[in-house]
Amino acid sequence: MKQRSRVEADPYATGLPTASHGVRLLFGVEQDMPTYVGVATLDMALPATQSLKDKRAIVRSGIATVQNRFKVAAAEVGALGTFRRAEVAIAAVGNNRASLESLLDGAVRHLERDPRWILEGVSVEFL
Repeated sequence: MKQRSRVEADPYATGLPTASHGVRLLFGVEQDMPTYVGVATLDMALPATQSLKDKRAIVRSGIATVQNRFKVAAAEVGALGTFRRAEVAIAAVGNNRASLESLLDGAVRHLERDPRWILEGVSVEFL
C-alpha cells in the first residue's frame, strides 16, 4: 500500500519567484523595495507620581494605548529608577517614509494630549 505524502501550503508564499538575493520578481523584473525604521524617543515628566509603582502604572497604560491604537512597538527605555521622569521609545517599520512620519507624529500627538505627563522632548530618527 502506497503512503501519500502531504504537502503543506506555505502561508507566507506570494506565488512570485524570488531572486537569489531575496528580492521579489514581478513580471520578471526585480522590485527593490526600501525598508524604513522610524523611532521616536519621548522624554516625559510625571509631576503627580509619588512612587515607582504609580509611575509604572501610568506609563504602562500610555504605552498600551499607543500600541493598540497605532499598531507600533513601544517601551519604557530610560529613567527607570526615577519616579518623576520617563523615557519612552516608539518604533515602526514600513516601506514608505512619509507614512511612517505620519504614524509616529500621530502617536506622539496622542501621548502629548494626555494630562498625566508633560512631554519635555521628542527625538525622531529614521534608519
